Amino acid sequence: MLGVVREELDSLTGTVGWNDFRDVWSRVVRRIVLGDAARDDTEVTAHLDNLRGDANWAEFRPRRGAVRREFTRDLERYVDKREPGSLVELLPPAADASGQVPHWLFAFDAAGIALWRLFAVLATRQAIRERIATEAKHPESSPLLSEAGAAVQESLRLWPTTLVILRESRTDTEWSGRWAPAGTEFAIVSSVFHRDSQALDFADRFEPDAWLDGRTDGDWPIIPFSAGPATCPGQNVVLLTTSAAVSHVAEHYELDADPDTRSRLAGPMPTTFDHTRIRIGFWRNS
Repeated sequence: MLGVVREELDSLTGTVGWNDFRDVWSRVVRRIVLGDAARDDTEVTAHLDNLRGDANWAEFRPRRGAVRREFTRDLERYVDKREPGSLVELLPPAADASGQVPHWLFAFDAAGIALWRLFAVLATRQAIRERIATEAKHPESSPLLSEAGAAVQESLRLWPTTLVILRESRTDTEWSGRWAPAGTEFAIVSSVFHRDSQALDFADRFEPDAWLDGRTDGDWPIIPFSAGPATCPGQNVVLLTTSAAVSHVAEHYELDADPDTRSRLAGPMPTTFDHTRIRIGFWRNS
């Protein structure tokens, strides 16, 4: 996985927009999930994008049966091959590949968005980028790339890619002096907790150190990967790949952001941050 991340990110050069970066990241995702043979299979990604786009409209859009069948056939071809080193190689024979593998593919989209926003932040915060680059040069002292991983989690804290976490209560729950019966569904809006300035003195700052010094531990819900029994099962894989990406870019590239992005990130972190408008210059330095 790490080799795939580094190899594909080495194609970054010059000024890059979100769609350009997503093409690069999609190659990373296809190779990790499906195998190297899927590197250039942009059609499987396009089919998934179309299906997800229609699904967001629920019953207001007709089902695309033909696209779904073609997408499933493509997936089954890679699953049957079970290329060594891919995630599909690990699927047990009885697994529902057409049900599981799409989740792996589209979950990586959120990782790419968080990564792209983080690159923009690092373009405006040289000192933090240099700390990550120093860590990259001495992996023996930080084999899990803690500086890079902390920066990724801070990007997710500031701009959660899972906007609302849903939970169902197992018992009667007292809430502000009133009682909700067992079975009540709760909607937890991530940003309400991640950006609460009364609870967090770093609420609107980019503060990766908070992930290293214990400030994000405890009962207050800072939960970029959710929490409890339904914690994201892909958390370690996502942190592995995104940390490697941040580490590699910080070590080998100088970064610059477009003027509008640089202005938005100059002070307190904006409450929303449209990743599709970011443009970043990648200038190779080694």
